[in-house]
Amino acid sequence: MALLLAMACRSRGSRMTEIKKLTRLERKEVGEWLIDLDYLPGAMAKGGTAEYCFTVTVRPKTPGKPIEADDQKFSFGTDSLFCMIAGNESDTLLPVFTTRVANGKLTGLEYMVIFDKAVVLSADKGLRLLFRDWLFTNRNLLFVVPIAEIQKIDSISLHI
Repeated sequence: MALLLAMACRSRGSRMTEIKKLTRLERKEVGEWLIDLDYLPGAMAKGGTAEYCFTVTVRPKTPGKPIEADDQKFSFGTDSLFCMIAGNESDTLLPVFTTRVANGKLTGLEYMVIFDKAVVLSADKGLRLLFRDWLFTNRNLLFVVPIAEIQKIDSISLHI
């Protein structure tokens, strides 16, 4: 019985490790900044979730260097920073919700961006998340959003 329990825990642990690796969709190095796009798998109830949730983390390349993030420009108007572009850039999907995450870290900022799952799946043609970064790099950054990978992450998280 103890061996069966140990095998089940190890299997759950290996799935958690696999999800942790898979959720990092892309990392960009721009100037002195590291910008990561991660996917947060939702709680899988009957029929799944109705949203796709992403986090965009911005931190300096220099470890431990604090960001002067008390300025309100980092927290307000975040809905204008993000959108999803489908296909030939003629279809733009706006997020349902965006916010700066109060994570208590002085060395980086994190934004949560949520899109309607049905809208995203209906436009599944080379999806990219656009981060209009006028706060750090003064550039438009495009992150590839691999729907097949996201569905794989959801499938693994369902069994944890």
